[in-house]
Amino acid sequence: MNLITQLQGVGYSFVCGLIFTFCYHLTGFYIFKIKYCILRLTLQVVAGIVFAGGYYSGLLIINDGILRLYFLMMFVFGYIVYQNFFSEKCYGVIVGIDKSISLLLLPIKIVFCKINGIIKHTKKVIRWRKQESEKRSSQ
Repeated sequence: MNLITQLQGVGYSFVCGLIFTFCYHLTGFYIFKIKYCILRLTLQVVAGIVFAGGYYSGLLIINDGILRLYFLMMFVFGYIVYQNFFSEKCYGVIVGIDKSISLLLLPIKIVFCKINGIIKHTKKVIRWRKQESEKRSSQ
């Protein structure tokens, strides 16, 4: 492997360490809201597999998928740099992304709330008519 390919691999590993840590924090922002532990762990494992597949596919394009120890060290270094320098600054970005997603999903949420209200009202009417028919039959 020539020097240019090695430098591209090292740079790619560092940038992937930064980007994947940001993406993991972004997905973790939503994953940790899930109450069920098994589903949360499954989603974290799936996210890890997707990130690893993305990293390896990039290495496959750069240097035919050869993975060296210093590539992994640069990936971990990118993770450490993100955690120490960028995590506090990127939290505002994550909250902004969450607000924009919430605004985009607001019409869907309103529709589901209306449907939920209709179902609750229908259940009340059914209970009321059932109680009314029980009173008539008991008299």
